[in-house]
Amino acid sequence: MTANNCKNKNLYEGVTAPVLRFGFENEANGKLTSDDGSVKATLLNSTAVPGYCGKGIHIKYGFLNGGLLVEEGAFAKKIEGKSGFTASVWIMPYNNHLYSGRVMTFCGEDDKTFFSLIYGTLGMEIHALSKDGTKYCIGYRYNMNSRVINYIYPPGGPVYTNDGIWQRATVTVDLEKKAVKLYVNGEEKEPFAYYINGEEQKEAPDYEIDFGYKVFPKQTSTKPDGIGVDSVSTGPVGFASANFHGIIDEFCLYDYVLNEKEISAEYSNYGESEALSSTDDQALLDDIAKKLGDGVAILADSANIVHNKRVSKANIKDYTVKNISLDGKLMLAANLCERLSGEVNGTTLTINGKTVNGVEKDGKVYFSATEVCDAKGWKYIDKVSENGMFIMLAANSTLKEEDSAHINRLVPLCTVKASEPRINAEQSRSVVAHVKDFGETFRNALYNPSIVRVGKDLFAIGEACNATHIFRSQDEGKTWEKRGSIRGLWFAVLFEHKGDLYILGCYSHTIAAAEVVEWTTGVGDPCYYGVSRSRDGGATWTEINAEQGGIVIPGSEVFNRSTPHHGSSNPVLKYKGKLWAAREIFGKEAFVLMADEDSDLLDPKSWTRSGVYVDTKLDPNEIYKDHGINPNESSAVIGPDGHVWVISRSDTYKVNDVFLMRLDDDNNLVPYTGSRDTSMISVPTTTSKFTCRYDEKTGYYFALTSPCVTDDYYMQRNYLALVKSKDLVNWEICEMVLSDRELFNEVVSISQHAFQYVDWVFDGDDILLTVREGAEDSFSWHDSNMITFYRIENYADLVD
Repeated sequence: MTANNCKNKNLYEGVTAPVLRFGFENEANGKLTSDDGSVKATLLNSTAVPGYCGKGIHIKYGFLNGGLLVEEGAFAKKIEGKSGFTASVWIMPYNNHLYSGRVMTFCGEDDKTFFSLIYGTLGMEIHALSKDGTKYCIGYRYNMNSRVINYIYPPGGPVYTNDGIWQRATVTVDLEKKAVKLYVNGEEKEPFAYYINGEEQKEAPDYEIDFGYKVFPKQTSTKPDGIGVDSVSTGPVGFASANFHGIIDEFCLYDYVLNEKEISAEYSNYGESEALSSTDDQALLDDIAKKLGDGVAILADSANIVHNKRVSKANIKDYTVKNISLDGKLMLAANLCERLSGEVNGTTLTINGKTVNGVEKDGKVYFSATEVCDAKGWKYIDKVSENGMFIMLAANSTLKEEDSAHINRLVPLCTVKASEPRINAEQSRSVVAHVKDFGETFRNALYNPSIVRVGKDLFAIGEACNATHIFRSQDEGKTWEKRGSIRGLWFAVLFEHKGDLYILGCYSHTIAAAEVVEWTTGVGDPCYYGVSRSRDGGATWTEINAEQGGIVIPGSEVFNRSTPHHGSSNPVLKYKGKLWAAREIFGKEAFVLMADEDSDLLDPKSWTRSGVYVDTKLDPNEIYKDHGINPNESSAVIGPDGHVWVISRSDTYKVNDVFLMRLDDDNNLVPYTGSRDTSMISVPTTTSKFTCRYDEKTGYYFALTSPCVTDDYYMQRNYLALVKSKDLVNWEICEMVLSDRELFNEVVSISQHAFQYVDWVFDGDDILLTVREGAEDSFSWHDSNMITFYRIENYADLVD
C-alpha cells in the first residue's frame, strides 16, 4: 500500500464535520489536544507511531493504565442538547486474548461511565448506563481476514480473530428512537447478545437502549473521558475490561446520528491505510519469503541475515560476527560462505570449483559478496549505499530491484535486536516429537515436556492423545526414539532415583481406558497422583492403582474438571534424605508431596502431604480484580534458610508476578514472608510455567522463563530466557536463550509461536532442556505442535 496523505484529503465529503476530532498529529511528550485545540488530553503507557493516516497512538497492554485520557466531561459537553451522536475511530488491535479493552469511554453524571465501546478478539460490545441506573450491554460478533490466531479453539481448528486488522469502528446513538448501532468498516453489524442488568434477554429482537431522556442533558463529570483507556474503574456488565491493546487513530465525535450513507462515505474517504496492519504486513513478509526463494538477504554491518524463510546469523558458531562493509562493498563472513556450499581454507574460498580470495580483518576472514554471487552463478541486488541491503538472488529468486517495499522491509528483519540471544543454544535443537508422529489427522497438541538423564541415556516425555509418551536418546539428544506410553497419565515429570527411571503425574484409570476423552470423562471417578517405574529404558512401566503407585490426596480422591489434579512437569527435589514435589488441586490448594529416599516409592503409604496453602481471596467471578494468587505449576527448591521453598507461577494475568512460599517447621506451606500480600515477587516471566533449581556450583538459582519482550503482554511466549537469583527473591535475566526466527511480525509471532513449559536439568557444565514448542505450522502459541531439545553449553560462563 502507498501513503494516501489523509490530512490533505476532504475526509468529510458527504458528511457534516465532527464536533471533536483527535488526529494525533500534534502529540509531543505525551501531551496533545484535539485538532481544533479545544480539548486537552494525556497519553498513558502509549507512544506515537504511524497510524492509519499520519500519526496514531500505540497503546500497550495493561489494566486501567494505558490509552488517551481526555479532559473531564469533554465528550458530553460536545453533545449537550442533541438527540443523538456518532463516534468513530480507526483501531488496529494487537493480541487481545482472554480480555476485553475499552475503545472509548464517555463519563457523565456522578462520574459514571454512561457509554463505552469494548473490543474483544471476536467482536465488540456496547455498554450503556441509563438515567435510572439500568445497565445495558449489546454484543456483536464478526469475522475479518486476520492472520492472528486465538488459542481458544473448537474441535474444527483454530479461531482466527479480528486482531491484527485495521477497522473503522463507528457507533450511532439515537436517544429519541432508543436505537444504538455498530458499524465496522462502513457496514452495519447485527447484534447477537443483549443483557439488561447482567441478565441475558432471550426475547429482545429490538435491542433497545433507553437512556431515559430524548435530548442529551448537561453532565457534571469530574472524571476524564477515554480513548483506548478505561478512564474510570467501573467495569461493564459481565466481564471486566481493561485498556485497549493496539493502535488507535482518527477519533471523531459527531453531534448527530449519521445515516448509513454518511457512515459509508466517512469510511471510504480515508482510502487505504498508510501504515500496514499486522495482517497486511505478514502478507508482505510471506511474499518476501516467496520471492527470495533460496536467496539470502544481508544487511551490512549486521550479524543477521534472512535465508530459508528464517532470520539466521552470519556466523552460527559466533553470534558477534557481522557481514561488514569495506570501501562501500559488502563482505561476507567466512562461516556464511561455507554454509552456501563453499569451502574455506585460510583466506581462500572454493565454491563451485571457483576460487575467491578473501581478506582478514580483526582476526576474522571475509569474502566479497559480489564475487561469491559470481562464483555461484547468482545475480544480486546491491543497495548497500542506500539502506545497507544486499540481496543474493538464487536461481528460484524472483525479487526485483523495483520491489522497494520488500527490500525496505528486510532492513528491520536483518537488524539485530537487543532481545535476541547472544549465545547459539538454538543451533543444538532437535525434535523429540511432533504432532504428525501421531497421524496426519491428529488435531491435538503436545504438552508437558520433561527431561532426565539415567546413566548414559537421556529420557524425555510429551503428553498427547490421552497419554504421556516416553522418548530416549542415546546420542546426547541429537536423535530420539519413542520407547513407550502410559495412558491416562498427565502433568507428569521424569526423575531418576537409585539408578532407576521414575515418573510422577496425575492418573485416572477411567481416562486411561477411554477411547475418546470427552470433557466429562473420568469426572467423579478415582484419581491419583501416580508414581511408576521403568527398568527397561522407558518401554514398560509399573501399574498404577490403589495398592501400587496411586497416591490419594484427602479431600480430592476423585477427578473433578473444575478443580483438577494439577502440577505440570514440576521437578522432584532430593534434599535432606527426602523427595519433595510441589503439586496442587488447581484453583483450590497448593501442597508438597514428600517421601523418604530409602522408602519404596511405589508404595502409596510412603508418600505424605504437607499442610496446604489456600488463597482465601480467590474469586473466579472477579478474575480481573483482586482474584487471588492461585499458585500453580510450582517448583520445590532448597530455600536460603535451609527449608524447602516453593516458587509458583501465579494466575494474576500480569507480567512478572510469581508467588513464593516455604515449608515451616511443621511442614505447613505458607507465604514466604508470612503474608500473602507481600509474598508476590517479580521474576522476568509471563504467565507460563517454569522449572527452578538451585546450583551449588555457582550459588545461583536458575530458571528458564518466557519473558515479556513486547508491550507488557502477559501471554507472550515467543522468547526464552535463562534467569538467575542469589536469594530466590530478586531475579534478573542472565541470558536470552531462544527467540522466534521465522519470518513473522511480532503480533503474528506472539499469536502463533512459543517456547514454553520448559523442563531442564544440569548436566555437567551444560544445561539440557526440553520445550513445549509452537513453531512453523503450529495451531497457535498455546497449542504447541512439537517437543524439542536444546543444550546450553558452559552455563556458568553466562553468570557475571
